[in-house]
Amino acid sequence: MIKWIWIFVLLNTLFLFQPDVTSLEKSGIKTIIIDPGHGGNDTGGVGKQGLLEKDVTLDIAKRLQKVIEGRLSDVRVLLTRDGDYFLSIDERVGFANHRKGDLFISIHTNASFSQDASGFEVYYFSPLESDLDSIQQEFIDEGIKLAGLIQKKVVNRLKIRDMGIKGCYFLVLKDVMMPAVVIETAFITNPSEEDNLKSEGFKTDLVSAICDAIQEDIR
Repeated sequence: MIKWIWIFVLLNTLFLFQPDVTSLEKSGIKTIIIDPGHGGNDTGGVGKQGLLEKDVTLDIAKRLQKVIEGRLSDVRVLLTRDGDYFLSIDERVGFANHRKGDLFISIHTNASFSQDASGFEVYYFSPLESDLDSIQQEFIDEGIKLAGLIQKKVVNRLKIRDMGIKGCYFLVLKDVMMPAVVIETAFITNPSEEDNLKSEGFKTDLVSAICDAIQEDIR
């Protein structure tokens, strides 16, 4: 009898001290943070026809929030800003971490001195060797996966020029404690793509494709 009691105690002890697995596969996605780039006195890029990046990013972010909430009713979707005001990078990062986001998606438009520059690309965080730790590496790996899915879904849906996914050291991605990407939706400095960024059809297809990628990522 005593032997079986000790076996029971040992098994319970082993169970209680199992390592805390925090992978997305176990914890699931409960909160998605969408970060509309720029805002307030920071207009971001400006198109030849006067379109402002800060307005485009907020519009797309709100559309994406609505689509995700419609498809994933058990997921909370939060915007770092919901109006035309300035937020520092620290405020954006703090917002995401304080609300314990599981994914961070920053929305931007691209810009170039050349009006001919065009295309869609997604960035993921690429750290300096001194920055890296095992927890952050998991977030980076998940960010790379999400970036690839978004790139594929959007390019296939919109037939836009594929610029690929790229690693970067953007500060807005550096300190968020979750998988994170920056989406460069189109070149606001390209007149044709500026028109696309004003198009209801383009923006509808864009957010639908991004949501498709998110759904596949968390499946």
